[in-house]
Amino acid sequence: MKLRDQEITDRARKVLDIAGEASPEEIKQAYRKKAKQVHPDIGERDERIMGAINQAYARLTPGKSAPTSLLENDKLVQMLINLPVDPIEQTKTYEEWMLDRFYNLGSDSIWPE
Repeated sequence: MKLRDQEITDRARKVLDIAGEASPEEIKQAYRKKAKQVHPDIGERDERIMGAINQAYARLTPGKSAPTSLLENDKLVQMLINLPVDPIEQTKTYEEWMLDRFYNLGSDSIWPE
């Protein structure tokens, strides 16, 4: 099971077409390349696509923070990367995972039955 933060970071990597850990310079180059392809000033393009690319760049750049609402939009990310994505609603935040793991006596429980 992936945590929500991991899933969003993975989506940011997919949006910028970055595999694994990348240096800040590689992230910047990937961002610029993708921005040139989809910038709204270049043609009749959806501004949300550029917004998702900006959010992906901010997510992967150390020291920057940005909202992730566009990266959480399954259809938008799917359209951007041309691949199916798992719904983000299936992932959990760390806090949700902790509550489920330690306070719920379901199948994920650490308590013996």
